[in-house]
Amino acid sequence: MSKAYLLVKDKGVSVESAARKCGVPVTTLKDRVRGRINIETIKSGPSSLFSLDEELNFLTILISWLKKGMTLNLASDYTVHLGYRDQDHPLSFRWLKNFLSRWPAMKVQKPRKLEAVRAKCTSKEVIDRYFKELKTILDKYNLNDQPGRIFNVDEKGITTDYKPPNVVAGTNFKVQAVVTGKSKTVTVIGAGNAFGNQVTPCFVFPGQRMMPELLDGATPWVQGRVSLSGWSNSEIFDEYMKEHLINYLPARDASNKVLIACRVYTKTLTPSNFQSAFKKCGIFTYNPDVIPEVALAPSQSFPVDDVLTSASVVDVECPTTVEPSDVAMAVEEEKANSMFPHLQISLINRGVKYLKI
Repeated sequence: MSKAYLLVKDKGVSVESAARKCGVPVTTLKDRVRGRINIETIKSGPSSLFSLDEELNFLTILISWLKKGMTLNLASDYTVHLGYRDQDHPLSFRWLKNFLSRWPAMKVQKPRKLEAVRAKCTSKEVIDRYFKELKTILDKYNLNDQPGRIFNVDEKGITTDYKPPNVVAGTNFKVQAVVTGKSKTVTVIGAGNAFGNQVTPCFVFPGQRMMPELLDGATPWVQGRVSLSGWSNSEIFDEYMKEHLINYLPARDASNKVLIACRVYTKTLTPSNFQSAFKKCGIFTYNPDVIPEVALAPSQSFPVDDVLTSASVVDVECPTTVEPSDVAMAVEEEKANSMFPHLQISLINRGVKYLKI
């Protein structure tokens, strides 16, 4: 339509010829050439509340606020600002539906939860300090070209309750599914290195006594532990390090250390996912620019004085018990130094622990 319109206005081509050449209806082109309908109109019916430029401006504001994790009633406030509506007449869902049809790149999404502490810690200063400390460790222990000596340890809680899937049923029939009622959690502790080699998992079952039957059908070398909640804790993590993970670590001495990173999340224990996870986090290969600017935007929604602007290597005193909401990979420093020879613990930004063995 725009091409046909320009042929008529700029090159003096007749409406009929331009319509035939561009494959558009003659009457539709005439309405736009004669000014009865705006050339920006792309569908029949009443014109939109905002002009194209106003909607583009609104999209720019909307996207910039969404990047900061701020979701407010922007559209109605925007109409009040432009004088199209007042506070007593906000926009309707019908307007939203039409707006989304005009901008297919936008869609309704449910925001992911981001804790305020995490948002404050994602400032550029903190990220820069994090990668500075990481680079220091990689250089100090000559780990920049040794992916087999950089390990990731992670845990995942799995609920044992049955989650009913969607089913097809009659409109007058209420579908029910029988479940246990009280869901229990089984924790899986997994590990692997940046080269893609995986460590057999360790399961943490709820209970007071470990029974061999719990590991029936498991792959060889899989280990099991028990805790009252089914979540791991500092004691289980100590046992995992001393009795399980240490069997998979390469030879170590004073000049050959192993870097173990906790809380670097992976989805499945496959070589490609391990390699991708280390790369995406900027650990191996080392890449301080891997964090996009959009990931730092939530910290901008807090006052400057309330945002963590520095991160340093500090001594931490970890609890002896770990709540389910915490990452149960905590190790008390004084315990760890006595349990693991030549062990150092560093806290680098956002609770990420690097254990150099």
